[in-house]
Amino acid sequence: MGLRQRNGCDSGQESDLILRVKGKYKDGAERALCWHLDLKPGFDLKTKSLALHIPNASEIAAHPGMAYVSVTSWYHGREREPRENPRAYWIDIRPPTVDDYRPIIRALHSAGRIENENSFLLQAEARSSAVAAVGLGQLRD
Repeated sequence: MGLRQRNGCDSGQESDLILRVKGKYKDGAERALCWHLDLKPGFDLKTKSLALHIPNASEIAAHPGMAYVSVTSWYHGREREPRENPRAYWIDIRPPTVDDYRPIIRALHSAGRIENENSFLLQAEARSSAVAAVGLGQLRD
C-alpha cells in the first residue's frame, strides 16, 4: 500500500491508513470513529482482513456524552509495544465532576452497595468533616 499517513503519535512511527467514519445525529453533536489500520505486506490473510464494528444509531443515542472504543489493537509508547483490548466499551468524553459523582456514590452507600473505605470521595468527605470539627491547629502540632 503506497499511502502513508501520520498516526498522531510522538513515536515517529507511521500507520498505513487512518479510517475515519463521521456521523451526524439529531442532537448536533459531532461523532466519529477512527481506526489506525496497520496493514502488513505479505500473504497472511489475518493481516489483510478487517472486522470493524460501528454501533448502530440507537446504541449511540443510548450513550450521550460517551465515546465508543472498539475492539482493536494498537502500539503503545515509544517502544511500540503491541497491545489489544479484547472487548468494546463506552467511556465518558469528559470525566464526571465531584458534584456529578457525589449523588451517585451517596445513593450507592445508602443502598449498602459500597462502603466508606471503598470510596475515595466518601473518605475525603469524612476526613474533611473531622478536620473541620477539630480545626487545623490540631493537625499542625
